[in-house]
Amino acid sequence: MKIASFDVDAQNGFTGNAPQELPVPEGHEIAVDLNTMALRADLRLGSKDAHPANAAWVVADPAHMLQPLRMANADLTWVSHCVPGTPGFELLPGLPAPIDYDYFVWKGVEPDLHPYGACYHDLAERRSTGVIEYLKVQQVGAVIVGGLA
Repeated sequence: MKIASFDVDAQNGFTGNAPQELPVPEGHEIAVDLNTMALRADLRLGSKDAHPANAAWVVADPAHMLQPLRMANADLTWVSHCVPGTPGFELLPGLPAPIDYDYFVWKGVEPDLHPYGACYHDLAERRSTGVIEYLKVQQVGAVIVGGLA
């Protein structure tokens, strides 16, 4: 059986490496475990949040986070995080570059998109990122998933 490992949003923006974003306690330590997980797989996939600084769901004050929004593809407010060109956007030290993964997804690129999963660009799960199709074409029978978001 073919196995894939999937590194989901293992970015500085979800660690103490970018404390003003959305840090997960000890999140910076996950790279070692993700690399170990990948050793058990035939293919390695990855994803990154890639949010614009002017996203419609961004709030400046963390106290105003997690407020409901009436948008089709952004349901809650969040502080700015994982903006391309910032340290928070980068993968954790010790992980491969995105080009070195077998398949890689950047998500939430548009200012009105804030998807949570790496398989769909929208909250209604109608606009595929291609991950599911890639896994089917590669005849993957099991996926090991790890990440921070």
